[in-house]
Amino acid sequence: MNKSKVVKFFGVLLVLILFIAACSTSNSTDSNIDNSNENKTDAGNSENNAADENDTDIEDTGNDEEASDDNNSDGEVVDETDAEETGILGFEEARDFLAAYFLSEYGIEVTEPWMEQNLTEEGLVGSSTIRFVSGPLTIKMSAPVVAPENIVYTIEEASYIANGFYWEGTLTYFGEITETTVMLPGTILNDELARDGVLAYLSEIYNLPAFGEWTDEGYSQGEGVTSVITYTSGTWSVEVGFEPAAPLVASYHVTVENSDDGLTWEGEISLRGEISK
Repeated sequence: MNKSKVVKFFGVLLVLILFIAACSTSNSTDSNIDNSNENKTDAGNSENNAADENDTDIEDTGNDEEASDDNNSDGEVVDETDAEETGILGFEEARDFLAAYFLSEYGIEVTEPWMEQNLTEEGLVGSSTIRFVSGPLTIKMSAPVVAPENIVYTIEEASYIANGFYWEGTLTYFGEITETTVMLPGTILNDELARDGVLAYLSEIYNLPAFGEWTDEGYSQGEGVTSVITYTSGTWSVEVGFEPAAPLVASYHVTVENSDDGLTWEGEISLRGEISK
């Protein structure tokens, strides 16, 4: 082999070595770039995951605050469910509903425990009649056997014998009351109230002076079964006549005289304060 061929061989070999070295350097650089990108991607994913976890924590905190708002200051859960209205079922509920109505409208008060009496005729089906009594108060009612929402209680009598109150009417399942007969409680319940009621009436007409204390002069017998009681005060004399009746007197006959000025008045005053001459 001559010298020129040797030089060419080594020249080609050097070129190959340089080429291989260059390729190795390029691969190493690409690998580093890929690893760097992977590290950046992993770091980015880690940051995103951390951000997502923080967002979740914030949302959970908001839910906790909303849950806290659902509780009242005492720590009790607020129930916003509307209470259902309940109709009047049975005679006892109807009785109590009427008793509350009589108290609010007419001042009739239940002061004793109720006593109950079944007045339904034997063999009668489809309807019942019950009477309730509490001291001077009596409530007698009947009702048919129908669907609850269609029931109507008929009050045949509601009375308070201590003051003459009397009432008739109906009551529905929904608490609707219809009055058919009403006799208001009486205000003139004895002879003294009859005397004072007439004198108050006369004072408005004649501008009478104030009366002093009254002296009870006792009872005397009037015409028939009439009892007469006489009251005096100074120059005034008042006679109150009535026919004794249980439990209440329907009306009083009153005569008023003043010996000083000759005033004389005679008339009637009823249980409910109605005056007629």
